[in-house]
Order: sequence, then C-alpha cells, then structure tokens
Amino acid sequence: MTIGVAATCVAAAAANITLGGAIYEALLVDRAWPETPSIIQPARGGIDRRVFWLPAHLLFELPLFVAIWATWTVHPVRSLLLFAMASHFALRAWSLLYFIPLAVKFERAGDLEPQLAARARTWVRLSRWRIMLQGCTLAGASCAAFRIVSGL
Repeated sequence: MTIGVAATCVAAAAANITLGGAIYEALLVDRAWPETPSIIQPARGGIDRRVFWLPAHLLFELPLFVAIWATWTVHPVRSLLLFAMASHFALRAWSLLYFIPLAVKFERAGDLEPQLAARARTWVRLSRWRIMLQGCTLAGASCAAFRIVSGL
C-alpha cells in the first residue's frame, strides 16, 4: 500500500467521523442548548466541543494534505481530493468567521438574555447547513478513496 492510498483512506475515514460528529451535535446537542445553555458551557459542567473538534479536524486535514501531495499525478483522485478540500475549507472559513466567535460568546455568557437566545436559535438553524458541506467533503474523500483503492 502506498502513502497515497493510506492517506486517502484515512482522510475518508476521518471525514466520516467529522460528519458523524456534526450529525450528533445537530440531533442531540443543538436541539437542547439554546434553552439550557449550560449544556455547552464547560465552566458550568457542560461539554467542551473543542475536545472533539480540534483533534477531528487535525485527523482529517493532515492526511488530506498528504493524500493530495501523494496522488497529485493521479488526476481523477486529485480532483476528488481537491473538491473535498474546497468544501472543507468553505466549512472551516464559515465556522471561523461566524460560528466559532458566537459559540465562544454563548459558552461564556451564563444564562442567555433574550436577544442572545434569539441569536443562539439562529446559530443552530444555520449550523445545520454545515452538515451539507461536511457531506460534500465526505463524498469527495470517499470517492477518491474508492477510485484509488479500486484502481479506476
């Protein structure tokens, strides 16, 4: 097995993990926390999302970059990996510019005042769209893994 095959397969597996984490948050955590903000406030005994998301993104991004480098001459695989990288970059940029700054504000706020609670509900509604971007990332990485493993 070459480094390109291994890195592509690890990136696809990690994309599965991140999509699973996004679905878990959307179905379980995000449904509850705007009304009970302590769920996402580590200082009040809530979950610390960074414990999952920082390693999960690292686990995906490092092998993705290695896979792109190692399969650069394999056009169909490279194109799929670049698609995965583009959708992941869009997701990360949106998160860094909008979701993370507000999440930090929500985590530090204690009980949410009505205006901040309204922003929290908007945050939750918009956050569901990130699942689609994560799905695109998974599709690109998984298709690349399939192509490189099957030799297509």
